[in-house]
This record gives sequence, C-alpha cells and structure tokens, in this order.
Amino acid sequence: MSVDEFPLRDNSNLDDPEEMFLHLLVGLPGMKGAPLPFPVSYLRQVSRRLYDGGARLVADPIIEYHPPRTGDVNSMFSAGTWKPVGTAKEPPIDVDISRLPDSIRKELVRQLIASGEIPGIDPTVGQDIPDILRGPNAPEKPKAESKSDPKSVPAEDLRIRVREVAKQCGVSNKTALKALKEIGSDVKSVNAAIDRSTAFKLYGLLAQPR
Repeated sequence: MSVDEFPLRDNSNLDDPEEMFLHLLVGLPGMKGAPLPFPVSYLRQVSRRLYDGGARLVADPIIEYHPPRTGDVNSMFSAGTWKPVGTAKEPPIDVDISRLPDSIRKELVRQLIASGEIPGIDPTVGQDIPDILRGPNAPEKPKAESKSDPKSVPAEDLRIRVREVAKQCGVSNKTALKALKEIGSDVKSVNAAIDRSTAFKLYGLLAQPR
C-alpha cells in the first residue's frame, strides 16, 4: 500500500505485519466524521503490535468496509460504514453544491435543518441559509443590498446552539460560556440556542487569541 492510499483490505499486503490489521482499524465503533483515530503511520505500529502479540488472520471476514457515498475515501472527513460481506455497495453521489443555484442551495439547507440533519440549528425558526453555517473561517461573502442581504434578516429568525459554536471554533464549552458572559449574555447552558447577532459576537471574540 502506498503512503497516500487509504487503508482498505483490497490494497493492503496481508502478509506484512504493519498492514495485516491496518484495514480493520478504519471506522472503529463509535467514531463519526473521520474514520481514522490516528495517522496511518501510527496505526501501522498498532497492526505490528497485534501481530507481535500473536494475532493472525485465520478466518474469512464476515464484515467489510463501505466507503461513503459522497466524495473520495479520506482519512480526515469520510466516515463510511461496516456491513456484512456481500452487501451491495450503493453508487457514490458526486454532488458539488457550490455549482447549484442559490435558490436550490437554500431549499436544500432548509430541508436539512427541518429534518434535523444539521445539528445545533433550531428547525422551528429561520428558513434561509444562515451565514453561521459557513463557519468562522469561511471567505467573506460580497456584500450587496438586497432582500437576501444578512443585514435584512432579523436576528431572531436564526438560532444556533452554544455547543455548536464552540465546536466550530475549536474551543471547549466552558470557554464559549465564559466568552458569552464577556459579551454581556446571560446564557448559562451550552444547549441554549442563541440568536445570530449574539452568535456573530461570540464568533468574533473566540477568533481572537486567548
């Protein structure tokens, strides 16, 4: 297996102690988002340790890894699933939403929010695409005076939970609550939903070196 390949049974050398169990360390139970808990170089050492400890592949597998339906198999972002051997693999979905018209993207996000697929967004409020979903490090959108201008959307029309802001900014829940207190908010729970105006202030404060 080359250094830039994602570890799968098909591309692993099962006679090599460092690759023998490598493909089994993908998508471990309880993991979401990224399938590898550590870099492949470290997991090679884990595979070697299992081999040195006496572990061997002595039976045919009864489960197999199924890559995600969207995008490439990637050690950072693609989760994938383990299913019984022989389960038909669904064809990948190759969709680039950046190429979709704005109206379709809005409807897509609206439906995802309504179905609960986007955590931290209250589906009972707001029907437009929140700029918050673009993340604090996203490139700034060109400003234009129109009905879709963020300034024309009432702050109370869009809410996001404190814990999601903390997650997107890469800080602890405790740090987010402390920052909320600094900007004058009386919110005391990370499960509370804050309006967009408060969220923008929180993003700005958390983006500063602390």
